[in-house]
Amino acid sequence: MKVSVYAALNRRFVTFVDQNEIPVQPFANAFIYEEFLNASFSTKKRVAYELRLILEYFDSIDINLEKRVSSGVFLTPNEINKFYGQMMLRRESFKRARNISITPSVQNKSIRNAISASIHNSCKVSTETRTSRVRTLRKYLSFLFSHFHSDQQPSQTL
Repeated sequence: MKVSVYAALNRRFVTFVDQNEIPVQPFANAFIYEEFLNASFSTKKRVAYELRLILEYFDSIDINLEKRVSSGVFLTPNEINKFYGQMMLRRESFKRARNISITPSVQNKSIRNAISASIHNSCKVSTETRTSRVRTLRKYLSFLFSHFHSDQQPSQTL
């Protein structure tokens, strides 16, 4: 899945497409244009890239957010903690972070610790980026909840 930017009638649009430029993720596309209708194009584009990252993360751990919200089975605290920890990292370091294994030949423990901390810190994003990613997930989940459950009175447990 990729984010496609295109122009039509002097307006620019952002949408999720597959490798054949066919639109995918209808809920995600609707979310961008319902929740950010009056936002600037750059905001829509930023949200689209954040949402793509979020959806790819949940796809990688076999969680379908739309199905979860529609069935009323929400994210567990453990899943949220893992998500938050992953959103602290740069996109390109997601897979690499799982595979980092520092076994330098340096015998001094303080030097090994410094090397390990340096590698970990170089993979982190800014606090604002992390907060924005988490905020986008929260807004997307609220959008999905409203879509699936707003026409009925949800049970107290839901």
